[in-house]
Amino acid sequence: MSNDHTPASKEPAAGPKGAAARVSEVHAQARPTFVLAALFALAAMVVAPLDNNTGLWLPLHLLMVGTFLSAILGATQLLAVTWSSSPAPARRLADAQRVALVIGVIGVATGRELGSDSSAGKALVGIGGTGVIVALVLLIVSLVKIRKGAVTDRYVPAIWGYVAAACFGIVGVSLGAVIASGGLVDDYNTIRGIHLTANALGLVGIVILSTLPYFLATQARMKMAKVATAQRISIAIAGAAVATAVSLVGWLIGSNVTAAVGTWAYAAVLVGSIWLFPRVGRKQLDWAGPRLLQLASGYLWWIVALILLGCSALWDKPTLQHVLVLMAVGGFAQIVSSSLNYFAPVITAGKRKPGEGLRLTRSWASLIGGNIAALGVAIAFEPMAVIGVVIWVGDMIYRFVLLMRFSRETNASEAA
Repeated sequence: MSNDHTPASKEPAAGPKGAAARVSEVHAQARPTFVLAALFALAAMVVAPLDNNTGLWLPLHLLMVGTFLSAILGATQLLAVTWSSSPAPARRLADAQRVALVIGVIGVATGRELGSDSSAGKALVGIGGTGVIVALVLLIVSLVKIRKGAVTDRYVPAIWGYVAAACFGIVGVSLGAVIASGGLVDDYNTIRGIHLTANALGLVGIVILSTLPYFLATQARMKMAKVATAQRISIAIAGAAVATAVSLVGWLIGSNVTAAVGTWAYAAVLVGSIWLFPRVGRKQLDWAGPRLLQLASGYLWWIVALILLGCSALWDKPTLQHVLVLMAVGGFAQIVSSSLNYFAPVITAGKRKPGEGLRLTRSWASLIGGNIAALGVAIAFEPMAVIGVVIWVGDMIYRFVLLMRFSRETNASEAA
């Protein structure tokens, strides 16, 4: 198996090649970023049962901004470089993104714990929000440079989708910092709705949708769907962006119906986009069954959460916070977990044995634990959710240890 992440059916014919060392360079940049994502996920699990001044917000912040945005920083640039045969971005640019994000996540979390009545709390929220925005701006700069250096244009929809997602993220993070510092109190519900929609649907959601038509083929080691042309993928991404914008306008003008329609339209885009995904068969399930099934289950939970989010906008039942937790745990976290179970072996197991490393992360326990957790959240049965998370995270830690041991042995044999 090639570890350049290019879908099997789309290997370019003989012709111009990208920078020779681009894959190893971008792998080296992605490794610490993915580790950071895992550390934030562990931190979210640790603080969830602890008393704090912000309740459920703190673990959600660590998961949504810390874990998911770290994964986005690592995955978008890694895939953009390898898919487009572009030179890797400068290492200092990747380092600066991570530093800005860490400052941002910790700054906002600490500032909110101190409270908006505290001058120190307001200052830390401001510094933290600025840090996250800087990380997103640097991501956009990196993606534009990658696009300019691209050898092939086939993957342009994904790259521009990532740029659009980052722009939505800047809007969402900016407004989140404003309300976290105690500003716009009279418009709290409106600003919160815009903040959550821009971040969940615009930032995280559009990154995932831009990636999946290509990445599913990579995960499954198969051809992309014939119908998954660049034009159709672009239409799907644009549809999600328009639906997000409609929902944002709904929140802005105080129209719950418009906000709900935008959210349900987004869910319809996700359902329609399934047509663009490759058709997985027995061979692919034998190779990557748990990873593919967890990605698929995360996608389905995401659609369910979007439908409920529209209901929440109209009737406040279920509550916005309940739906957001379901989307984060059942949808996004499962998709990210499945993706990291692919990326981790490829970027750590050495050039000659990525397939053996991938077998170590072929985990049914992760799939089962993730869906137990999602179901527990959906029915508001906390013990079930906790059991699922413990199974899920415990299995990921166990497989990470196995993978690190395998990586050391493989790299030692390659160096010998």
